[in-house]
Amino acid sequence: MHDKQALFDSAARVSELELFCSSCTTELARAKQTLEDAIHDHQQQLGSAREHYQRELDQRLARIAGLEEQLARHAEEVTELRTVQTADQTRLADAEKALARSRDAEARV
Repeated sequence: MHDKQALFDSAARVSELELFCSSCTTELARAKQTLEDAIHDHQQQLGSAREHYQRELDQRLARIAGLEEQLARHAEEVTELRTVQTADQTRLADAEKALARSRDAEARV
């Protein structure tokens, strides 16, 4: 009789453990799904942030490229203006020399 009772007790304990394991398995599956959902959400947020910052970077790079082109055009203008200025200074110096020679010639007469 004692063996029968031990067998019933063991069977009851096995049922309890099976129920507990089933509950743990369910809880583990839920926790795993929650973690997978959180990872997925985080990856989507990272992807969105990455896209946002990439767009911002692209816009800034385009702005820099535009400013570099503008700077190159301005440098060209400055070079052209300096060339004109040098030519004007040369003509002015030549005119001043011619004026000085003309005054000298008038003074001799």
